[in-house]
This record gives sequence, structure tokens and C-alpha cells, in this order.
Amino acid sequence: MPCLFTVKMPEYAFNKYGQEQLEGCFLGDFGNDDWYGGISHYLDACDEYLAKADAGHPVRANPGGGLTDGISVLSGGTGDLCDTETEAE
Repeated sequence: MPCLFTVKMPEYAFNKYGQEQLEGCFLGDFGNDDWYGGISHYLDACDEYLAKADAGHPVRANPGGGLTDGISVLSGGTGDLCDTETEAE
């Protein structure tokens, strides 16, 4: 039987909505010809998404509108899915 992580985790951590949100964390860097920043922000955001999914709180759209990432909202954070971008600068 294949490992659950390798089969289900990518779909669980990076659904269509999550992928769209993830793009906002790094595409601007590439557009500004900041390849190092783009790769760095991409890897940081992927790490954050995987950690949230592993904790049972994957990034999902909020059915009532807006977005939620579970952990940031519950922990009093801003809910900004690209916190890694502001921390790195």
C-alpha cells in the first residue's frame, strides 16, 4: 500500500484554491526579475502550506466569503497566506 503522504498530501495541501493563493506569494518577484526572491518565497510558502496541511488545517476558501488558513486565524495571526514574504524582506 502506498504511503498516504505521497498519494494524498499534495491534493490535500494544494487544492485549486490553494494553488491560486500560492501564486500570489512569488509570481510578483519573478515579474520584477527577482528570481532569488521568487524561489525563496515559493519554497517558504510551500513549507507553510505543507505544515498547515500536516496539522489538519489546509488552506481553503472560506465558504462564507474571504479565506481562511485555520492556524493563522485561530492563533491570532493576520490570516495572510504569504506571511513568509513579509518576513523575508
